[in-house]
Amino acid sequence: MKKSIYKSLILFFIFWISSLNQIIAKDHVLQSIQNLDEAGFRSSEGNYFKLIKLDQGCRIEARYYLEMENQLFSYKFIDQRLLHASRKTFRYHYKEGQEGSLMAVTGVYQYSSETYGLPDLKVQNEFRKHQALFPTHDLKQCI
Repeated sequence: MKKSIYKSLILFFIFWISSLNQIIAKDHVLQSIQNLDEAGFRSSEGNYFKLIKLDQGCRIEARYYLEMENQLFSYKFIDQRLLHASRKTFRYHYKEGQEGSLMAVTGVYQYSSETYGLPDLKVQNEFRKHQALFPTHDLKQCI
């Protein structure tokens, strides 16, 4: 009886670990940029940009940290074709009377989420602007 329980537990852990490896293996960061201070990318508290290889295509994540919130832009694409664009806004909970101080943040919550229309010229331009941050040899892997 004990042997079968141990075998079951061992099989469960092997399955669990292999499934974690598959989840982790799906996303591979090709390049990451932090605290870019160029015009058009500045934010009051910093930023980061990631080019992430997916099973099919890539995703660009652009996060801008502001005093009272942070915004995460996500662009999924294959080759040069944009498939999905969105923005999520996260706001901060603060210690009483210390609003606006990042040192006093006690929690983060999602405030809003928006999916953009792909034909929108402004969305296409923002996608190209973020895509231009990454080297061509990395972007060629987004097929």
